Amino acid sequence: SAIELEAILTQKDDIEWKYIIIFSCRSNNNIESNYSSYEGEALAVVWTIVHF
Repeated sequence: SAIELEAILTQKDDIEWKYIIIFSCRSNNNIESNYSSYEGEALAVVWTIVHF
């Protein structure tokens, strides 16, 4: 979203139940809030990879 980034790392067990391993979020600064949808999605992907 234009307000914040969120990332969730999950894992499935043998019967396909999902478990949350870690959850992280952060607020966007003023410049990031003005990004287009494509730029915001790219920012979210890069931030998630660097963060985890």
